[in-house]
Amino acid sequence: MGQFVVSLDFEKFWGIRDHRKIEDYRVNLERVDSICLKMLKLFSEFEIHVTWATVGFLAFENKEELLTMLPKVKPNYNETNLSPYDYISQSELEHRFHFSPNIINAIRHAKNQELASHTFSHYYCLEPGQTESSFESDLKLNIEVVKKKFDIEMSSLVFPRNQVKKEYLQTLAKNNIKSYRGNETNWIYSVKMSFLLKRGFRLIDSYFNITGSNTYDLKNIKKEVPYNIPSSCFLRPVKCKNSLFKRLKMKRIKNQMTYAAKNDRVFHLWWHPHNFGNDIEANILFLKEILNHFIFLKEKYNMCSLNMNEISKKLEV
Repeated sequence: MGQFVVSLDFEKFWGIRDHRKIEDYRVNLERVDSICLKMLKLFSEFEIHVTWATVGFLAFENKEELLTMLPKVKPNYNETNLSPYDYISQSELEHRFHFSPNIINAIRHAKNQELASHTFSHYYCLEPGQTESSFESDLKLNIEVVKKKFDIEMSSLVFPRNQVKKEYLQTLAKNNIKSYRGNETNWIYSVKMSFLLKRGFRLIDSYFNITGSNTYDLKNIKKEVPYNIPSSCFLRPVKCKNSLFKRLKMKRIKNQMTYAAKNDRVFHLWWHPHNFGNDIEANILFLKEILNHFIFLKEKYNMCSLNMNEISKKLEV
């Protein structure tokens, strides 16, 4: 049977802090908690299993609590703005933009939802200056905080900005992280080209099939912990309720899902909750259409919904 995997990068302002100001993205950020609750309701209605890769900072109630739990070894990025620690000491850290323990608790108590790591500080593994030691310090603290505050043993991780560093995979395994979300394996990722050119091709590929289905067979995943569970498609936000681009995007996603269902393959969809903030209604309706298509594929081809932890368990057999 085909597998439908959904993973979310839950990060609030921590995920964009180094290149955007709160004022530039205020509307989206203010709506994140509401979006998460709407999505949880939708996932429950359609029985969708989801991995929520969550920045560890979100687990705290306020700045004062966060300051009591900073890592002993911090990343020393060459580009100093990438580190959040000066920002933490110098900023007020308004709750709605920086913290979400209530949403983490809602995820924790929701059926079929997995709380996973997006690192403690939204850590950038491919940026010059940081080291494996500082990465492990960040990861260990993330695991410790989530266990202490929510009694959850995390087993999956999504690298911030999808900066997968192969040399750090052993650190994941050593800390009982059994899976991570790798990048698509299509030629856009494998061919050397400029960032802007890659970004352009990815945008085009969201609407027109230039890289194939980006699905894969579980049998082809290397049986080595941590398991690489690659993404298939980024769910780009809908900016208007009715448009040609919206229809093209939906057709592309449905075709990928259908191919996975017919050929017993994995289709892995991901996005950030804040992506929906510009027009919550339009994006929720778009997501609902995708989930309705999953139900159709489930009934016709026996497709199933699995989170990353559940995929890992299947690979262990």
